[in-house]
Amino acid sequence: MQLITFFHLNLAFSSIPEEQRGNVIARCYWPLLNIVERHKVPFGIEASAYTLQVIQDIDPGWVTKLRQLCDSGLCEFVGAGYAQVIGPLAPAAVNHHNLRLGQQSYEAILGKKPLVALVNEQAYAAGLVPHYLDAGYEAIIMEWDNAYRAHSG
Repeated sequence: MQLITFFHLNLAFSSIPEEQRGNVIARCYWPLLNIVERHKVPFGIEASAYTLQVIQDIDPGWVTKLRQLCDSGLCEFVGAGYAQVIGPLAPAAVNHHNLRLGQQSYEAILGKKPLVALVNEQAYAAGLVPHYLDAGYEAIIMEWDNAYRAHSG
């Protein structure tokens, strides 16, 4: 059996007050990187470019460690776009620019663009796929349970 997992980071979540973001990084995000480094347990970490920029502003050492772990092959960074946009509800131009701006930001912060993206808010529409491809993504991740339940046969 091959187990693949990734963790979704979101400092723009409405339940996290801005003044608590440093605590979230220290108590939640650092332990993820420590698990990868100490125990050599590989997994992915996903965040919008906005969240990654906020982390860099608050704790640049975290971003440095993430970059080192990704460069060593112990961790894979999964992209999402600049903001967590519900794609099917946004105009095509917004999706296009959100994904492109995200990739530009990831490259500036991490030194490379991710090849895998998480579909924001698990809101899939076939019209989104060309935007992901145009932005340089090779694969997308999507939660399957609800889609399967609605289309199981």
